Amino acid sequence: MRRHGASHLPESLATAQEERERIRASNLLNELHDLHDRVLGILETAEELGDLRAATGAIREARSLIELLAKLTGQIDHQPEVNIVLSPQWLTIRVAILDALEPFPEARVAVGDRLLTVAGAA
Repeated sequence: MRRHGASHLPESLATAQEERERIRASNLLNELHDLHDRVLGILETAEELGDLRAATGAIREARSLIELLAKLTGQIDHQPEVNIVLSPQWLTIRVAILDALEPFPEARVAVGDRLLTVAGAA
């Protein structure tokens, strides 16, 4: 019974931890949605009162919240795109590979052709 409990307890703890994280993420999204609704209410009031400064601030906040929500829900990819083909490090590595293959002309040509193909696809 102890072995059975020992093997299933970590699994249960992991599942419980995942559930807590899911609930926290859901709560965070709900709070952001609520905050966004409040900002839109402030924007509407500011517009009704003709308070352009407050309206502009509310628009800025609404935009910021929309962007944050889109990032958190995966609608915006916030990871930078890196083109390795243009990086100085890659150019150095490419030269080193081709230099190392100099004694093997067929392999050098094959690798060179393949590198050109990969660079063209990037």
